[in-house]
Amino acid sequence: MRILEIVHGFPPAATGGTELYARAHAFALGEAGDEVVVLAREADDTRDDCQVRPETVDGLRVVRINNTFRGVRSFEDTYRNHALGAVAAQVIDEIAPDAAHIHHLTGLSTTIIESLAERGIPCVVTLHDYWLMCHRGQLLDTNYQICDGPGAGGCHACLGSAGGAGAVSFAGAAVVRGLERRLPAAPGRQLRRVAELGAALMSHAGEGESQERRRIDHMRQICGRVTHFLAPSRYIRDRFVEFGVDPARLSVSPNGVDHTPFVSHRPQAAGGAPRSLRLGFLGSLMISKAPHLLLEAAALLPAGSVTVDLFGAQSSYHGDRGYQQRLEPLLRRDHVRVHGLIPHAQVPAALAAIDVLVVPSIWPENAPLVIQEAFIAGTPVVASRIGGIPEMVADGVSGLLFCPGDAVDLSRSLDRLLNEPNLLERLRAGLPTVRRIDEDVRFARSLYR
Repeated sequence: MRILEIVHGFPPAATGGTELYARAHAFALGEAGDEVVVLAREADDTRDDCQVRPETVDGLRVVRINNTFRGVRSFEDTYRNHALGAVAAQVIDEIAPDAAHIHHLTGLSTTIIESLAERGIPCVVTLHDYWLMCHRGQLLDTNYQICDGPGAGGCHACLGSAGGAGAVSFAGAAVVRGLERRLPAAPGRQLRRVAELGAALMSHAGEGESQERRRIDHMRQICGRVTHFLAPSRYIRDRFVEFGVDPARLSVSPNGVDHTPFVSHRPQAAGGAPRSLRLGFLGSLMISKAPHLLLEAAALLPAGSVTVDLFGAQSSYHGDRGYQQRLEPLLRRDHVRVHGLIPHAQVPAALAAIDVLVVPSIWPENAPLVIQEAFIAGTPVVASRIGGIPEMVADGVSGLLFCPGDAVDLSRSLDRLLNEPNLLERLRAGLPTVRRIDEDVRFARSLYR
């Protein structure tokens, strides 16, 4: 079969969990005998938007479409971009796939699904997050509180004034965003506040709610044109059934992982004198992933009892850079080691160098890749009791769960690891089997056929 994989970013340029999974999935399809082409978005400020750049990545054909959002003239353009969609349709016609597998469309266009449906090409979508129902993707509002989703009070607060602005106001907002990126944090935030006030005054009454409803209605229609959905967790499956997806077109299917890189990196039991408990965090240092909770919890434990290794780069969340200022004093503590972003090839060694992985997210995570990788590496996990995480981490068996957003409760879990005899060894013995990528791909291929 000829399979078109579609994703919002692709390595080496983009290395988030979804992008890494899409790469592994594409290569596994190729190993199964399929011809695979990847269609991905990139954001290159030196090139015009909608330009196509084909390349070969480790023998895999990748077609990248540029989108920096410079040409966006309305809120609808941010998710249903007809200019970008027309270019993608040309790529689809050139490739003529037997089936398409979509991992994410943010930065691309929902018209891609329409183009596939019009051509009778089966389309499978893996639900990596909530973007189809939530423009911010994580059901986390601007106050960093969990949202119950569409119909639970409206999305207007998250969309902001730009969501209700006309073309002129929206274009002006793009200019403001460009200036804001070049300013220090405080003046940049002040500029945004002034701009949002101006845009709010220029918006038509009720237009924000209209744009919100238009997006929700459009996404429900788009979901109706997808052949089949794959949900890596029951939690996200249930959320999309609530959103209106037919349960018959939605299968719970855990993401598979390539086990090979982890085989030679199993953690070794420490001998000799007692040492500090080695805690680790892998991921972007951003507010939705909440590494501050780990740092605050570690500070509540006896001095010298733990060390914290952070692997990941600091990142803003939807343009909010204030979190970095919150982190800075926590990162300077003696027991904290900041390693920065590491190549994915170094993740097995990083997991082998810690005793416990901590996943303190405050958004309802679906099925974090890093948890699966930790289990393959033989590393227990302490994580927030939120989203699909409790389906992955069995409390007291393969790890420990704590109340989301609660550093004190997290410290209690870590204290158990320090003081309960043999708890860490029992958790290691209780680690589950993680689905392999080839098994995952076999199921996907059965759907394509």
